[in-house]
Amino acid sequence: VPFIAWPLLEQLLPRFSDTSTPTTKPRFREPEQRENENLTYGLVWKSEERIVELAITRAEYDPARWGSLIDSLGSVQEPTFELIVN
Repeated sequence: VPFIAWPLLEQLLPRFSDTSTPTTKPRFREPEQRENENLTYGLVWKSEERIVELAITRAEYDPARWGSLIDSLGSVQEPTFELIVN
């Protein structure tokens, strides 16, 4: 499983050029039955930290995997930065 999981984790690591734009809602769909989740910086940073924690666990002693983590250092918040360098 770790071999299969790594490519996904690597794609989820934050990058300096990451952006997002909302997509248009489909015309035909079921009515919404719950409120939309409010996306906050805190939620994004918490998700980022969890992804990095998983990536650190999966990186083990593989230099290429650690290279991917090091490449993301400039794009993460300070607590996540500390997770990578420690």
